[in-house]
Amino acid sequence: RHRKIGKALETYAFNMALPIINPQKQVVAVIALSVNLDGLDKRLSNPSLQVYENDKRFILMNGKMMLNTLAPEARGKLLTEINPHNSAQTLTQAHIGKQTGAYEYNNSVGESGKVAINSFEVFPGAGKYWSVGVFAPDSSIQAPLKPLQNVVLTSAIVDILVIIAVSFFYISQTISRRISNISNALFSFFKYINHESKTLPEPLRIVAHDELGKMGLAI
Repeated sequence: RHRKIGKALETYAFNMALPIINPQKQVVAVIALSVNLDGLDKRLSNPSLQVYENDKRFILMNGKMMLNTLAPEARGKLLTEINPHNSAQTLTQAHIGKQTGAYEYNNSVGESGKVAINSFEVFPGAGKYWSVGVFAPDSSIQAPLKPLQNVVLTSAIVDILVIIAVSFFYISQTISRRISNISNALFSFFKYINHESKTLPEPLRIVAHDELGKMGLAI
């Protein structure tokens, strides 16, 4: 909540009071603490903390947004109130369950991304838990992959072109030549039996025992 300090200064602060209990279970004193959240907000907004482009940091307590570098006006509001998406409900349940992990998340403006939260107790025995989180858009997370995708795509295209070139060379230099030799042998043989030529055609040289080789053997 906002609190006034003195006559002029107003700050956004978190207040906590813890009783000191003696062995007879009597309250003998109270320790009070006030945390200036405006200063913490400036720390969370520090550009040096940025890992991904347009990532945002926030703090949750009791399902409410205490600090949010993306939308300061969301302070004190339930996360599910400012964001109706199902992912907000999932994140709230993880926060209330004091969980730490990464989750799929769609923010209040419809931007998809990932959220990582770390939940911890504010003060031992206080029973108050905060969850510090970072939201990063999918577009920023996947940005480093784009150059790699371009390299993979280029390599695939080059590989396909090389395979096509090798296949073309093999077909033109091997199969086509063998078919041409068989064709010439057949024409020479027919010319010989039709008395168009007196030169007996030379036997075909078999270089492989495949379909073309079988044709050559038959001839």
